[in-house]
Amino acid sequence: MKPTSKARTGFPKAAAWMLSLFLAVAQLAWSADAAQAAGDTLDTSAPAPQGMEGGSTDTSAQAVASGYAGPSEAIGPEPAPGGFMVPIDGDVFYDPDVRVLVSVPTPPASMVLLLDGYPETNPLTMNEGLLTANLGSLKSGVHQLTLLLFNERTEIIERHDVRFFIRLPEPIRKAREGNYRQFGRLVAKVDWKNGEAKGRILSQSELKLAPGDSTLVAGEAETPVSQEVDGVTEGAYNLKYKQFEAYGKVLLRADENRFRQPSHRVTANVKYGPWIGLKAGDVYPLYNPLLLNGTRVRGAEGMLSLTTGETTWGSFRAVRGETRRVVPAYTVRYDTGNGNPRIDTVPGSFQQNLIAFRLGMGGGPKFDLGFSLMKASDDEGDEASRKINNLVHGTRPMENVATGVDLRVGAWDGRIQLYSNSAFSLFTKDKSLGAFSADTFGVAFDPKDWEDKFVFNATTRGWQYLLSKKGGKGTDVPGFIGSNSAMESGIVTSIPIYGLVQELELRYSHLGLEYHSEGNPFLGGNPGDGFTVIEKLSVLDNKVSVGMELGNYDQDLGVTTQVQRTLKVDLRFTPGPYNPSFWVGGGRSNIAPEGSYAHQFSSSFLNFNTGGYHQWQLPNAKLHTTVLYGFTQSEYALENAVPDTSDQEFPTTRTHIVNGMLQYKMRNVGFLPRLAYSFSHNGIQQPTNSVTVGFLEPLLDEKVKVDLSGTVGQYPESNDKNDVSFGLGANVEYVLGPQQTFRLREKMVQYGKRRHLLVGANYELFF
Repeated sequence: MKPTSKARTGFPKAAAWMLSLFLAVAQLAWSADAAQAAGDTLDTSAPAPQGMEGGSTDTSAQAVASGYAGPSEAIGPEPAPGGFMVPIDGDVFYDPDVRVLVSVPTPPASMVLLLDGYPETNPLTMNEGLLTANLGSLKSGVHQLTLLLFNERTEIIERHDVRFFIRLPEPIRKAREGNYRQFGRLVAKVDWKNGEAKGRILSQSELKLAPGDSTLVAGEAETPVSQEVDGVTEGAYNLKYKQFEAYGKVLLRADENRFRQPSHRVTANVKYGPWIGLKAGDVYPLYNPLLLNGTRVRGAEGMLSLTTGETTWGSFRAVRGETRRVVPAYTVRYDTGNGNPRIDTVPGSFQQNLIAFRLGMGGGPKFDLGFSLMKASDDEGDEASRKINNLVHGTRPMENVATGVDLRVGAWDGRIQLYSNSAFSLFTKDKSLGAFSADTFGVAFDPKDWEDKFVFNATTRGWQYLLSKKGGKGTDVPGFIGSNSAMESGIVTSIPIYGLVQELELRYSHLGLEYHSEGNPFLGGNPGDGFTVIEKLSVLDNKVSVGMELGNYDQDLGVTTQVQRTLKVDLRFTPGPYNPSFWVGGGRSNIAPEGSYAHQFSSSFLNFNTGGYHQWQLPNAKLHTTVLYGFTQSEYALENAVPDTSDQEFPTTRTHIVNGMLQYKMRNVGFLPRLAYSFSHNGIQQPTNSVTVGFLEPLLDEKVKVDLSGTVGQYPESNDKNDVSFGLGANVEYVLGPQQTFRLREKMVQYGKRRHLLVGANYELFF
């Protein structure tokens, strides 16, 4: 490979030699995921060239170590023109012995072969421009192979990098016949918990009405399967035949009971090409992010799509089912841990049914327009259920209708994405009151006429904007729309510009004071208007990145208004292996009152974090170090507009956290020790410290991996006194076969008289 720049003279020999060694390894990297797959959690990139083995030429490792008059030249990743290397990048071998072949048209002065960052000790041979080497007894996993060729001045003149995989033993392959394919997965897990970790529920009893009376009585006590045992089993199966695809999944949990929402999950999916699809069981529709966004529906969802080739012209989706099942009012006995059980009354919940549609135009990355409609309604149940719910002051049956439009437009091969989502809702908190009478208020329609479709009454959110007394002030339709609507729109870009990548997201959002969707209840109660800007720049092949987020949100809480401003900044520098990497970031979020109200508050939250990691190349070993520091500051104040009225004062809270970790990896040894330290101080209690020591040890040809750790630390017994805590953790993984794994795990933490203990096992099978 030809150099890309010329060397300059005038460097001292020692400095030039060090720079040569530095550039020889600056671009060798092995991803963390690949390292984990190989059983090595450390970076295995190349160290400074040591112990170079000469080829057919007379130059030896001593010649490489001699000084010279200039630094090495910049090297790119491509091999020399006309050259080749075997193995090639991505090769998979099912034998621990691999033969390396490299075409070297021009004989070098010296060379070095690095395997996983270590110089290979086996001799290299050169014959008529062909370099050969034999690598033996390689472990299963990912390996990085690097060949460096030097001239007489120890300048790197060529470099070859490949990654290849060793899989031992070779997986059993069944010959495929026809167009039929199938595969599946089975997982079973069981945990035994004791101490503070075990379940607190002793029993549950359904509340009922005494015969001929309105007195509540508790039914027969029902105990959970176990307070100490928790089990989960999951099975999934896929099959495909030509254009037909089917998928099924079953998840069963030991904590399933009728006094809570379902824990079991059952899903079946049938699809024919990109045109027709049907799901049944527990489905999670994604229609409009503001309207229906991943809420579990136990029912069915169908899909029709008009697709020709790679183009989607339109689609239609519909879903119907149950989002909440009925839970009767009940009493529950809790284990408080002090020998005196507590009995609580729980009102339960109504069954909620949901139906939704989405009609789409387009559907690809360039254009997608959708119109959605959703209705969710509670089933009030029978008369006895309503009486019990009233007696225990339970929740009221609600009804919710929402409609929305979502739009996405892409340009420049998807580098620029414009999006806009909007929704409008009607929400009645208690539909059992019935609809308003038209004689009560002067409105444009009679609510009684719409009672079968939607109930308008005094609990309907935003209804007051449409009400007016006869002969009085008219209705406020714009206010009704603004209060009962939500919207977000913006632009997302990822554009390469002359060696850097510019990523931008600009988003404006509006959430009305009365907007509510049972299909996305996670929007929360943060009504108002605001914008967010997120900007990120990446340069030098993503080695340096700078990010910033700026937000401004005006909150309208009905009785008060306030403004929330947010600023976050992040800088990351990751130059590559054997070079220190670090990051620094932080931000501030302020909430300040707007206007003058009887009671209002202000708050400020500041956070700062920084850290770095570095991997040191030692003789036949690697040392990985990581250090993290975090700081937060929280301030909160109440303000009262009434003169001479004192408010409660809240102290400023400042928290400091420091974490450090060391990990040591020796070549050809699977034993991986590690050491971690943690410090925390919140300014109120005494500072706490903890130390964790552990190791990972593979056994039986890496079929068994043992991971053990122990922790000794402090916990605040009071604000002025710390006590000692300790913990033990163990994980054992046993690979039963190419597609079977069995794991055992244990975790115990004890502080004072309190103890958390968990012992578990799980089995995983792919078929």
